[in-house]
Amino acid sequence: VSGIAAARGSVPSGPMIASGPLFFGVAEKPLYGFLHEPATEAAKGNTLILVPPIGPEAIRQHRAIRQMAVSAVRGGMRVLRFDFRGHGDSAGAARDVAMREWIEDVVAARAEVARSFTGPRISIVAWGFGAIVAHLALAGEDVADFALVDAPTNGATFWTDLEARHRQNARATAARWPDAASTGPFDLL
Repeated sequence: VSGIAAARGSVPSGPMIASGPLFFGVAEKPLYGFLHEPATEAAKGNTLILVPPIGPEAIRQHRAIRQMAVSAVRGGMRVLRFDFRGHGDSAGAARDVAMREWIEDVVAARAEVARSFTGPRISIVAWGFGAIVAHLALAGEDVADFALVDAPTNGATFWTDLEARHRQNARATAARWPDAASTGPFDLL
């Protein structure tokens, strides 16, 4: 069983928040998500989708995104946060994923929320390069609110800088731990 329906009741609800993990999207390339819901039906209001940044920023922003989810739930919203393909617990490796697939991931998150909740008002908060992806994915869609956090002003420049930082970090890692570079865990892009 996948999707938001599978997340409901999968984790015991606390006094304020019922939540749980879920997989959604294409079965061959599932996306990992985490649903946060107010514990009582009366408190459930709008739905918020939190779109993470891509690359190393996803790791650095994880706690902040989770904290935002908890705060929004306390305010009565349902929240879906997810990992892009090639990131976190979603399928694939980052080096094998193209921009169009990340766009599909945002569309899948919105579709999962729309399918699972009748008539929700959907809002989006997106970080970093994930903000560019979310904007491309949902331009012209029915979204109540759209907030872009720390979005790069130029996607090509951002990606070039990210790759340069990655190469610099990989060289530093190889110099410090010569055997580590050949094992693959530092191959993030």
